Amino acid sequence: MSSLYKTKPGDTIHKIIEKYNSSFKEFEQLNDLKKFKLLKGQKVFIPTTNNSSIKLKELMIKNNETIDVFISKYKISYEEFKYFNNLLQLILEKNQGINIVYQVISPVANEFEDE
Repeated sequence: MSSLYKTKPGDTIHKIIEKYNSSFKEFEQLNDLKKFKLLKGQKVFIPTTNNSSIKLKELMIKNNETIDVFISKYKISYEEFKYFNNLLQLILEKNQGINIVYQVISPVANEFEDE
């Protein structure tokens, strides 16, 4: 189980895993990090207990909508989009249902408003 966390100025991987009593290995498994430096506002997954949850909004694809449209509109990363939609292909089809993260409720803290 994991929660989504939006980084703040001064956050480091070490500070986050220490604050939420996690391990680097767990953090690394949940996040596809190319660098070990976090950016302000970057969204990362943090291992949590079962008393946390991520709320998803299901949307239907309309004509000519692409993954890039949803990533930009809902300010999520490609990794988040891919993770919550278990995509087999990169092309979206009309009337295909997709999931968008819109609220995180957990011991980590609710960092996201209903967008």
